[in-house]
Amino acid sequence: MAVSARKQLQEQADAIEGAYEFFLAYAAQGLTQPLDGSQVVRQFGEQIGRMSRAIPQIGVLLGRLLEEENPASRVQLDAFQKVVEGDAVRAGAAVEVVRAQEFPTSQLVDNLNASVHVRALLTDLFLLDEALRLGVDAATQPQPPKSTS
Repeated sequence: MAVSARKQLQEQADAIEGAYEFFLAYAAQGLTQPLDGSQVVRQFGEQIGRMSRAIPQIGVLLGRLLEEENPASRVQLDAFQKVVEGDAVRAGAAVEVVRAQEFPTSQLVDNLNASVHVRALLTDLFLLDEALRLGVDAATQPQPPKSTS
């Protein structure tokens, strides 16, 4: 059985949000030089890898979700998909700059966290999550009986 686009989109959003949260803790450590065999640096590599793989999938999965579910707000979500895709490209470029560094200092990671591009993508994901959740909830709420008078 194929996994729904909604579920896949949520998984990729969780990967991005989880990495961002890890980066906040990493940045708070004040690392300024490489630490041989450091578990936190290894974990950073894993988290930024997850984020790097998840970001490019967001727009594609949103498009699949719109095709699968065809929500009532489809026109608006189609327009927002273009915004999300653009923000994902910019956030992905910022992530790749950090990934390319031999050692991610806390200051570098703090700057990534503060990047307007990363924050824009996170905000897009929060907005999208809430809009889709509300759309599903609204569609499943019992409707009042129609008046026959």
